[in-house]
Amino acid sequence: MFLRMTIASNIKTSLPKPENAKDYMKAIEERFKTADKSLAGKLMADLTTIKFDGTRSMHEHVIEMTNLAANWDKAQFRPEKGTTQI
Repeated sequence: MFLRMTIASNIKTSLPKPENAKDYMKAIEERFKTADKSLAGKLMADLTTIKFDGTRSMHEHVIEMTNLAANWDKAQFRPEKGTTQI
C-alpha cells in the first residue's frame, strides 16, 4: 500500500497492518491524537504563562508570542464542544 510506504519506518512498526486505506488512516489518526493533545497543552501553557520580565527586549518578547500564536494556528487547534472558551 502506497500510504504505508510513505511513513517513516519507526512509526510504521507501531501501526497495525491495514485492510484498506480508510482503516489505515483511522489508525494513524488515533495514534497521533494524544500527541496533538500534549502539543496543544504545551502551547496553551506557554501562551498563558509567558510574561515580559525585562530581561530581554520587548521586540524579542513580541516575536516569541507571535511564534507561539503561529504554531497554534498552524496546528489548527479548535476547542472541543463543552469546553470553556475565553
